[in-house]
Amino acid sequence: MSQFRTAGGIVSLTAALLAGTCLGAGEAAAYPSCTPSSGGTQGVYTTPGGITACIVAATGTYELTVTGGGGGSAVGAGSVPGGAGAGVDVTLQLQQNTVLGLYVGGAGGNASAYGGAGGGGASFVLYAGLFGGTTPIPLVIAGGGGGSASNGGTYGGDGLAPGATQGGGGGGQTRGAGGTNGNGGTPGTDEYGGAGGAGYFTGGSPSAHAGGGDSLHGGNPLGGAGGAYAGSGGLGGGGGGGGGALSTFGTPAAGGGGGGYDGGGGGGYYILGYSGGGGGGTSFVCGAGECPFIAGYSSVTTGAAGQNGSIDISLIAGGIAVPEPPALAVVSLATLWLLLARAIRQRSPRRNRSDRQAALAWEAECQS
Repeated sequence: MSQFRTAGGIVSLTAALLAGTCLGAGEAAAYPSCTPSSGGTQGVYTTPGGITACIVAATGTYELTVTGGGGGSAVGAGSVPGGAGAGVDVTLQLQQNTVLGLYVGGAGGNASAYGGAGGGGASFVLYAGLFGGTTPIPLVIAGGGGGSASNGGTYGGDGLAPGATQGGGGGGQTRGAGGTNGNGGTPGTDEYGGAGGAGYFTGGSPSAHAGGGDSLHGGNPLGGAGGAYAGSGGLGGGGGGGGGALSTFGTPAAGGGGGGYDGGGGGGYYILGYSGGGGGGTSFVCGAGECPFIAGYSSVTTGAAGQNGSIDISLIAGGIAVPEPPALAVVSLATLWLLLARAIRQRSPRRNRSDRQAALAWEAECQS
């Protein structure tokens, strides 16, 4: 578990958050900045899996470019690539000592022989407020691409832009549907269907031979396991591709859905003798009511099939440092799961007003 310093020595971060413990003044430099490169103006994160928590080192205008993991590709005659991960570019104002949690989505696994490919995982940026004083909420989510089907099947769907209200459906007549309202996608219903990608709140549903992706709220957003000869889903909730068993080797299998705020559906089987790719997961940007510090956002083409996602944080204006502030250290994965669990029953990434007022009071106390 991550630890940090206080006037009383090294303490558990989880215990400190629950007790409302604040850091002593002048200790912020001991902990990682969100923008450690290029003279403190940029941070680039490309390693999938595991939440990296960081502290905003200076007040200013920032640009976040978040890309989901691409879907994997299948093999065989006429096979096609998986879908590209979505890219989301956000401009926002951040205050010094704001805590962010970063999770980079992984690429879906490629298939071997006649298995379907795995869907790509979503990339997340979580916002935990000044000094980590608020329950983390999703700030930006970039959806993962769907995995492609084997042996002449269809492409995996690309991750979907913010504003989409349902994850992409898989291809094929027995395809699965994309999730809605932050839920995972459903699988292809035939024997060789792909599994659903995970949503923010719930995981994707498994298919006959492949596991669905795990949700962020589930504790660790891993990709679902692929079936025989199939690719597994990428870290960040990609669904595993459906795979055929040895006795039926040669039967085309479908691709898994991508992870996202809403998970993509798994691919299914076509009567014509081939299968469909998985659908892409949706992207998300926190709304103006909850996150008024966001100035705007746009969709960008940054992802590609078979590539891991990424998170790029750049300071583009400002850079005002306040001397000797209190600060929060690296937030452990277990801590963020604990804090996120407080909001799961609301079935929405929004905090209520009383939560916000309590957080502001806690932040003010930390600064006093």
